[in-house]
Amino acid sequence: IQNPDLINFSIEYQSELISNFILGLLYYNAEKYNEAINSFTTTIHLDTNKTALVPNLISAISLFTGNSYYRLGKYLDAINTYKKGLKSDSENIYLHNNLGYSLLMTKDSSKATLEFIKVNSIRDSLKSADALIIISDDSEKHINKSDQYKKDRLLIQEAPKRVLKENQNNYVNNDSINKLRVRQEKAENYSLQANDKFINGDFENANYLYTVAIKFDENCVSAHFGRGRTCLRLKEYATSVKDFSIVLQLYPNNFNAYYNRGIALFGLKDYQRAINDYTFYLELSNTSDPIAYFWRGVASYNIKDYPNAINDFTRSLEINPSLTTVYFNRAIAQFDYKKYSKAIDDLNIFIDKCKTSSAAYHYRAMAKNLIHNFKGSQEDEMQSKNLPDTQPYCPLQLIDLPFIK
Repeated sequence: IQNPDLINFSIEYQSELISNFILGLLYYNAEKYNEAINSFTTTIHLDTNKTALVPNLISAISLFTGNSYYRLGKYLDAINTYKKGLKSDSENIYLHNNLGYSLLMTKDSSKATLEFIKVNSIRDSLKSADALIIISDDSEKHINKSDQYKKDRLLIQEAPKRVLKENQNNYVNNDSINKLRVRQEKAENYSLQANDKFINGDFENANYLYTVAIKFDENCVSAHFGRGRTCLRLKEYATSVKDFSIVLQLYPNNFNAYYNRGIALFGLKDYQRAINDYTFYLELSNTSDPIAYFWRGVASYNIKDYPNAINDFTRSLEINPSLTTVYFNRAIAQFDYKKYSKAIDDLNIFIDKCKTSSAAYHYRAMAKNLIHNFKGSQEDEMQSKNLPDTQPYCPLQLIDLPFIK
């Protein structure tokens, strides 16, 4: 270690602490966030005398520990960790910025705004945005590298710089800050009232109250997010897309907004953009969500991308084998991909769980006919005609919209 101002302890003690810190960074860069947290925590615990770690190293540990929690979706842990780091380095712009994002993920936009105001006040000391939370640049095979995709990717990567620029323009003095806070409080109050209406199923009045909130604060994330969800319920998909797009322009790491906008785009039959949004959601949330894989699979099927549809349905079932509908959908994708034996296998499972589906018997009859099992085909077609199902030629089956995030 070359910097005596940074660290002040023996070589042996120093090496153990620094090695754990570096190991944590390696885990973090490898996206092994739980292991990174353990290594950073060990670094703190090794400093039993509380003398070795100086403030800027403590703040660095807090930053990357908080970032790890954020990546795991543990926003309250991230918030607490960033706050601990700020006790050692109150002017750390990275800690303030990422604390702001974490507060937004818990829908505490008022406190998040104060953090971004703080970022603005110390922005001149910002030398690099590398430590800020941004999405990785790993490509996804499901994403069409369209102009829209490139625009969304750039939006995410440039978010910290843009937030700082917006803060510089919007928060020019204390008086304007106070006026902004008043309008934000009114917007939040109306948004909370709208939330109650939404929960009670009163979507029309919820939509009205969210709109009032937005009139007070056009950047009220909770109001745009809430109205976007409400419009999904009202099947006003175009408005929903606009609201979630505003949320993502302001805070591109809001992965639930990508998920919900994906549903809205699906409703508009804009399947490729829906696929892009589901992919962003899965990448940003760092979770295994069977419903997201389901919707992305259906969207892929609708653009006749059968291999990716099959892969997503399979992933959905690996996570949650109880999703009976997915067996039917994977069977139809297999059928259209001319994998008739595999389609029959999935239909066997589906029919065992849902014996009254004439559509399932009909498709199994066609698949058996195509592999020359004519007797089995005739039996299934007869069974299909004897069942009350009125849609024997239906396409994929969909999961209902309670899965809105």
